[in-house]
Amino acid sequence: MSQAVAAAKELDPTQKTRLGTGGMLIGMALIGAMAFAPIESMALEIILGAIGVTILVVGVLLVGTSRGSV
Repeated sequence: MSQAVAAAKELDPTQKTRLGTGGMLIGMALIGAMAFAPIESMALEIILGAIGVTILVVGVLLVGTSRGSV
């Protein structure tokens, strides 16, 4: 965990903004796909939802911590 935080601190603000935007788009796409895809397994829906929300939150945090982007 601390390695990921250290790697995120080393990114430029423009890199944080790009990665954060991509993360938000991927997270929203996963969550949106769950609404239209016929997934039979409830466990798979929960896992995909958790992954989508996690990616979305990380993307928001990356954009929020990049200075001068907002």
